Amino acid sequence: MYRLLTSVVVICTIVLTSFVSEGLAGVNVSVGINVPPPPAVVFPSEPQVVVVPSTRVYYAPAVTDFDMYRYGPYWYINRDGYWYRSRAYGGPFTPIAYRYVPHQVVVVPAKYRHHPHHPHGKHHEHGNQ
Repeated sequence: MYRLLTSVVVICTIVLTSFVSEGLAGVNVSVGINVPPPPAVVFPSEPQVVVVPSTRVYYAPAVTDFDMYRYGPYWYINRDGYWYRSRAYGGPFTPIAYRYVPHQVVVVPAKYRHHPHHPHGKHHEHGNQ
């Protein structure tokens, strides 16, 4: 029984290897994500923030090219519905999926945002991280 099982595994491995090397040699797979690069963030000092009432979210009102928030140990940037996160106000900022933006940041009142919170104008579910 053991020899039969070993033979089947060897034959399957040979067939798969042959298929991959010959049959898929010309296949090219690429995945494109249409997230723009993080915005250039240059501040001579930490931007002034105001607390969003009844939250622990801080908003940088003087920043106009994008919405900038501080929540917990992270800084969040929303530019036209694309989100970025960094541990420092000066970056580097890395893209994050909308669902990973903390709920408290997403639901700030309109007074504390100027950009749509989702890149397609939709209000999708997201996590509470």
